[in-house]
Amino acid sequence: MKKFMTRATAIATTAILALGTLGVAAADEYKAYINIQGSKYTFRNAWNDEAFGRDSQSSPVPADWTYDTGLIGWVEEGDAKYNADAKGAAFFGATITDATINGTGWYSLGMTDIEWNGDTTLNLLFVSTEIPYDASYLDEDYETYLVNLVPEAHVYMNGSECASVTDVVQNPDDEDYVNIQFINMWNTDLETFIYPEAPESIQIDLGFTFNGEELPEYSYTSLFGDAPADDDADDTPDDGGDDTSDDTSDDTSDDTADDTKEETKDDSKADTKADTKADTTKSESKDSSNTGLLIGIIAGVVVVAAIIIGVVASKKKK
Repeated sequence: MKKFMTRATAIATTAILALGTLGVAAADEYKAYINIQGSKYTFRNAWNDEAFGRDSQSSPVPADWTYDTGLIGWVEEGDAKYNADAKGAAFFGATITDATINGTGWYSLGMTDIEWNGDTTLNLLFVSTEIPYDASYLDEDYETYLVNLVPEAHVYMNGSECASVTDVVQNPDDEDYVNIQFINMWNTDLETFIYPEAPESIQIDLGFTFNGEELPEYSYTSLFGDAPADDDADDTPDDGGDDTSDDTSDDTSDDTADDTKEETKDDSKADTKADTKADTTKSESKDSSNTGLLIGIIAGVVVVAAIIIGVVASKKKK
């Protein structure tokens, strides 16, 4: 997993805290759409794209395609998907999950069951939203980062996290709406990641903040029921025997965790007791020392008073 941690934590924290002063406010609802393009130009464009968008299709589109139900790819004449009326544009299926943004929190978008048209990797991966673009969303020093609106994002391919992003990038070519870029092979200024193949599933988790509210702690939940792959998993082929490694590992892990917790708890108690005892001893020693000093002073005063009385009595006798 590659992480994008290109900014100092202190700067990110300052930016998040600055939300209240910037007055970023949430409207009732904003739609957000996941968008992709493969290496053979199988695509789902931004919702506001004029040629192949949600509301506008100035170019011919496949008769069985809608913006919410699939992708568009290009085929040659003679292909089973070819339609002369669509001028080579063909429908390619996908199960698409978009999101409705209605306040501070985490939102998941995704695609699965993607029917690629021979694509081998991704040219584009981004999220187009209905949120009107405002310069106040950006970091004042790094003017492409949406730190005051989307301070954190996570990208998963085939159930494995491949990017954890704290510098979420606004598409510099879109000045009308918030358009969040993760992969753009034509934007050389975008620090991006390259996934080695056209994935079967994609999930993007976005953290939005409005009105200076604090973003809740992130927790991954798959849209597709899969779990993140274990990078350290054993690749040994199955020999047909009973697989007890997971159970054993879990039991050992749990036992070790319990032992560690108990040891930590005992150590913590021991440290606490030792510190308490030390503090008590110091306090008692200090109290004892102060008491002795006070007694000494009083004794001295009594002796001096006795001497003075003796001298006065002696003078009276004379």
